[in-house]
Amino acid sequence: MTYSPTRRFLIAIGEILLITATSLSLPLWPTQPASATIASPGSLSSTSAPAGIIINSPWVVDASGTEWAYGTTSASMGTLISRNRTTGVFTSRAITAGDEGSIAGLYSPLTNVAVFSSHRTGLGNRITTFDLTTGTRISSRTLAADETLIRALAFNSAADSYIIGTNQNPAKIMKFDTSTGSMEYSSKLATGLKEITAFIADGNDLLAAVNTNPIKLVSVTRNKLIVGSVVALPAETPTLMDPVVVGNTAYLGTDATPGRITAIDIPTQTVIGSATLNTGEIGARNLVVDDSTGTLYATTDSPAGPRIASFRLTDLSRLGTTQLSAGLSATSLWLSGGTLGAGFAGTRGVETFTVAPEPNAPVITGIQESDSSLIVAWNSGGSVEPILEYTASATAGSSSASCSSNGTTCTIRDLNNGTTYSVSVVARSAAGVSQVTLTSGMPRTVPDAPTTPLVTRGNTAVTVTWTPRGDGGVPITGYRATASPSGKTCESTAETCTIFGLPNGIPQTIQVVAHNSVG
Repeated sequence: MTYSPTRRFLIAIGEILLITATSLSLPLWPTQPASATIASPGSLSSTSAPAGIIINSPWVVDASGTEWAYGTTSASMGTLISRNRTTGVFTSRAITAGDEGSIAGLYSPLTNVAVFSSHRTGLGNRITTFDLTTGTRISSRTLAADETLIRALAFNSAADSYIIGTNQNPAKIMKFDTSTGSMEYSSKLATGLKEITAFIADGNDLLAAVNTNPIKLVSVTRNKLIVGSVVALPAETPTLMDPVVVGNTAYLGTDATPGRITAIDIPTQTVIGSATLNTGEIGARNLVVDDSTGTLYATTDSPAGPRIASFRLTDLSRLGTTQLSAGLSATSLWLSGGTLGAGFAGTRGVETFTVAPEPNAPVITGIQESDSSLIVAWNSGGSVEPILEYTASATAGSSSASCSSNGTTCTIRDLNNGTTYSVSVVARSAAGVSQVTLTSGMPRTVPDAPTTPLVTRGNTAVTVTWTPRGDGGVPITGYRATASPSGKTCESTAETCTIFGLPNGIPQTIQVVAHNSVG
């Protein structure tokens, strides 16, 4: 057994010497379970556009995670921009004079090709395809002067051709060879069917959303652009844009005020659900879905600036809002793993957000109760995003102290021995802070050495008397006095005892120790 700091003194009986010793224990304590919740997107990083580049363009993300947009310079030089999502570094490549940024963009992982529809002042749009392996232009197609708002883009099943919908009256649907830009097929819709705002994938075919009153869906084959049925949607259906398809359901946004999300059953071409955004929220654009959590995200504008709104996919109920800093609107959203990217108009560039859930609560595995401190140990509860920091705190009434670590243990210091503290541990990631795990602990140590004792000599014996000092935070359970070199001892729960069997005339060193449950 290890004992308290001791008072040791020589009698013959003279000088007093001091000896100290310490011992610690590691009891285990139960935890209080807690669970994390899915958070609204939390900001991770922000990267401005390259100097001299304006990116009024949607972004597409290739299979490697590199982000691409088609912007312009102040001299109206169409410029292909890529961004390394790990380093945030932009690379720009001058492409075509007169292009003033993209209106729409689309990527195919089958061929690693992107197609962008770019605006040109006083002229028709230009459709340009790019090989994203090399970052070079493959082909371009200049459209007629009245084909100025090409927002609907699609690939055929092999992604060796792309399909566009025009804004004319009547609107046209055209198919071009990706490699050469040459037209393969063209179909004109019936009079009055104007401005195709989106294509919805319908197996090997497409549904063209037409901006008439009421909104209509027009079926068309991807192969030869054969136009089929025309279905009118309910009168309250707003302009449909930026579709995302999950199973047999298409979710579409709008540029109307207030914004609205519309869910359409693709086989029956009927509206099966909708969610109207808050008053003053303009549009609901750039829809993406996180399949792992069943959450739909969209951008909207408000008087305070752009926002990211989240919705439960099953019933389109509003889950939350992330208010972004004031500035130009978002032009796109994209999701990669647990990270949501947002591209913005102008020179604002790209901002990234986490859509991962908060970390699970850590599991406390032990409290080592030490002198004026608690050494807390825990296991990670798991997290999608990397854990940035753990914080352990000890609280007793209005008194508290804490420690932080990126490992699984830390020491909370400057505590009062003998006081029971509520001990908590939380984990923090980019997604937020976990729920709290709770237990308790009481700092403690061995007792302080008793005061210098009073020694009374007798025949072959000495009687030792002392006064206790600090108990180390837990009650003193007894004392022991030892005479050296004889090795004779006495023990007592009181503050005095007599050592017997000592040889007369031989100096003895007397050592007195107090002990408690620690030592």
